[in-house]
Amino acid sequence: MKKTQELIQAFDLEYQDPKIELSVIKEEQGQGFTAKYSCGTVSLNANNSLGALYGLHQIQTAIRSDHLQDFLGENTPRFPLRPLRLSSSMNHTVSPNVSLSFPEILRTDQEIDQLCKMVIEFGYNAIILGSQSLIASNNDPIDLSRALACIKDFGIRLIVQPTLTPIPSLPTSSCCPLNPSFQDWVQRAITDLFHHLPEIDAILWKSYCLEPDYFNSEEARDATSADLVTSEVQLIENLLPEGASLIYHLPALDLEMAEGQSRWFSMFCDDVGPSTAIAFSSRINEQLLHPFWKTLRQCPDVSATPLIPMLQMDDDQAQLDQVQEVLARCRRHRFAGVIGQVNQLPEKADALHEKLWVLGQALWRDLPPQLLAETWAAAY
Repeated sequence: MKKTQELIQAFDLEYQDPKIELSVIKEEQGQGFTAKYSCGTVSLNANNSLGALYGLHQIQTAIRSDHLQDFLGENTPRFPLRPLRLSSSMNHTVSPNVSLSFPEILRTDQEIDQLCKMVIEFGYNAIILGSQSLIASNNDPIDLSRALACIKDFGIRLIVQPTLTPIPSLPTSSCCPLNPSFQDWVQRAITDLFHHLPEIDAILWKSYCLEPDYFNSEEARDATSADLVTSEVQLIENLLPEGASLIYHLPALDLEMAEGQSRWFSMFCDDVGPSTAIAFSSRINEQLLHPFWKTLRQCPDVSATPLIPMLQMDDDQAQLDQVQEVLARCRRHRFAGVIGQVNQLPEKADALHEKLWVLGQALWRDLPPQLLAETWAAAY
């Protein structure tokens, strides 16, 4: 993590008030840090350079806001996965079988550095690239492998949502996971993706269950909805290279569809593999609370499968109380984190900057978003 070490050296620790003394014990696993205050000095200890960088940003913000006490002691992330999902404006053809969309900010090293610094400053540890909202369809000649390697040099995890290239022999209405042609299509795409972009840590796979023939094709005649989504997950799991993981996004078109999914959701969680997490939107169409929350609260058993709610952060309706709404429900079950989704990057000290910082910090510590918002307002 060469970049994190460079960023640490750029911090002017001597002229902080109070002064910050940094000690990186050794390059061990984990991203936490310990902060103690005594005699006008904050002693900051971290297990590695990335943890030290998180600590420096958070303690510096705490000092500026005069809320240092909230950040002292042992600071271990509340959730292990804290992804920021970026909307796309460009498209890159990885192979004839698969492409990957990406934001324009990845086109230069300087802009990549700016993005990664912001991600770490806010407290996130992963970036999701892919077709959340593809604005332009042109193929850009970017050296995407080099851009991804630059992000990895900051110690940030890379998650991508690939776009499969349509083929004439398989209409988009034939996307049933039990269809041999669909299976072959997916296999070629995922194999090509990891062959050309080995920097990827995980893929975000949005289920094809919204396609017309997912449930109505000939192959699905005797299968239940749970059978089909389980088959789709297992298809992807069997294609991933060693060390890669899967985030399976189970979307719903409307409340009726989501309620139908909730009837078998608990069983579905038990059927996925150990390297798979299940993602779902915290709300249906950004308005109604997803029925999965009710199912999870009522379920007497706790699955070992990680769960990841998705929260659209730059929607006009996305207020801090929605952050509290989601985090308050991430209890008892194994929640890996929350995906914060944005269509654009924030400007310094604007409303989106506040919401992204508050969510990032709430994924670290069990403080109400309202208190974190007060810290942000005092510091920025």
